[in-house]
Amino acid sequence: MRTKAKQQTELKSNVCLVPSHETAILAWCAARHAYQSEPRKNHLDAYNAATFELGQAFTRWQAEQPESFEQFRLWLIAHSGA
Repeated sequence: MRTKAKQQTELKSNVCLVPSHETAILAWCAARHAYQSEPRKNHLDAYNAATFELGQAFTRWQAEQPESFEQFRLWLIAHSGA
């Protein structure tokens, strides 16, 4: 178990292995649906991991394409219902 946790930590620390924002969004949506359908601890853990990966993907996207990310941010604000 410790080996698996160590490998996951190493993967998350490697910026090159951060999923694209499209892939991260799909993984987050799947994890969110699983947790909402069956709120179990393992689903919550998967949801938390997917949320972290999505944040990492957005951070990388923002660094690589700030103009595109800003357009997305403004679109998200306009469509958030706030």
